[in-house]
Parts: sequence; C-alpha cells; structure tokens
Amino acid sequence: MSNAKASFVVLNLGVLLLNVACVVVSHGGVAEQVQAQENAPPKKAVSLDVSELRVVDKDGRVRIKLGSDEEGYPQCVLTDAKGSERMRLRVIADGPEVELFGDGAERAWVHCRGSTPTISVNDKTGFTKATLGIESGTPKLQLGRGTGDTINERSGLALLEVSTAGGRVRLLGNGKESATSKVKSSFLAGMTENGKAWAGIYDEEMKPLWQAP
Repeated sequence: MSNAKASFVVLNLGVLLLNVACVVVSHGGVAEQVQAQENAPPKKAVSLDVSELRVVDKDGRVRIKLGSDEEGYPQCVLTDAKGSERMRLRVIADGPEVELFGDGAERAWVHCRGSTPTISVNDKTGFTKATLGIESGTPKLQLGRGTGDTINERSGLALLEVSTAGGRVRLLGNGKESATSKVKSSFLAGMTENGKAWAGIYDEEMKPLWQAP
C-alpha cells in the first residue's frame, strides 16, 4: 500500500472515531438534561386574586365573566354579541345550577338542590311551564299554564309521577289564570304496585265526586 493510500485510510478512521465520540458526548448531554429535568423541584402554583375575570372577543366585547354574584356565590356567565346573558353556571348554598336564557324571559333551568335534581322550562312571560325531576326517589313530570304555590292555585296542571306504590296522572282544569282562583275540578288516575287501576274526579276542595273502582 502506498503512503498516500495509507494516509487516506488513517484520516477516514480518525473522522469516524471523532463522529462516534461526538455522538456519545451528545447522548450523554441529553441524558444529563433529562435527568436534571426529572430531579428539578416542582413549580409552585400561581394564584391570581381578582374579584372578576373577563374574557373579550376579537372586537373587545366581554363574552365570559368569571366571578361571584351579589350574594357571593361563584358563577360563570356567558353573553352574546349584544351583551345579553345567555348562560349562567352557579353554585349556591344548596347545590349547583345552570340557566339558559332566551331572547325574552324564556329560561331553561337545570339544578340539583341537595338530592333533588330538576329541569324546569319557563315561557316568555316567566311562568314555569314544565318541570322534570326526582323528588324523594319518585320521578315527576309536571306541565302547567298558570302560576301559584299550591296544587289548588294552579290552572291547567298535569302531573305524572311513578313511585314504589305505583304510578298516577293528575289533571286540573277549569281554573282561571290567577293565583287566587281555585280550580273547579280535577281528575286523577293511576296504577297500584300490584297492577290494579283506579281513577277519580274531585271538586275544588279535592272531595271525591266519582271514583272507580
């Protein structure tokens, strides 16, 4: 082998050894960096104490407000482009609630008061027209067209419920759109837990006018 060829082989071998050394050093450095990151102390949580946090869109309009209401309960409010509230999430004293707002007084309301989950729907006048929930383990569906606090003060009320004692339907009719007016009659029908059907018509004082069987 000539001196030129020998020198060329030695040079290539030196370059190869140099590359291998660089790779080893490089991998060693990466390993050291990974080990350093694993052994690094955890970052401390950063707290931000503000009374209200607002998120704006590209036009600078406030679309999300995170804070508390006038009673101090935490809430998150989402608004439309006009600034009207369209959704509100709150946690009050006896449970969480979510409210969805229409263009007027229409509202869909989902809440859980203790162990009583409920979904309610209000019309544009603010009356609760439909309520679906579970009360003491009994699922109930209630439909109405009036307002009031007791069964005899509501007009056009339909109530469907199913319990361990069976199911029943209650219909109240002939009432006026007034919280002070009593209904003139009511109809109840149901099924007992052993499969026996029953029905009855009652006056405004809930005294039976007709029953079957």
